[in-house]
Amino acid sequence: HFVRNVEVAVPDLAGWRRERMPYLPEDQRFEVVPDWICEILSPSTASRDREIKMPLYAHYEVQYIWLIDPAKRMLEA
Repeated sequence: HFVRNVEVAVPDLAGWRRERMPYLPEDQRFEVVPDWICEILSPSTASRDREIKMPLYAHYEVQYIWLIDPAKRMLEA
């Protein structure tokens, strides 16, 4: 979970290099910033994913962000 003011943003998919997170945490809290995030766009979430989540991920220095638009059959990296 990424926190922006009081709002929480959760990516659709996230991944980590093994050397940065060799073991999964025992609970559901991941405190290591992901190396890669993927958002699956839909008409109801596309603007939020682009305008709110992407700048938030950049603030936390996520190295790679993918946006997948199934309707347009397009991947943006």
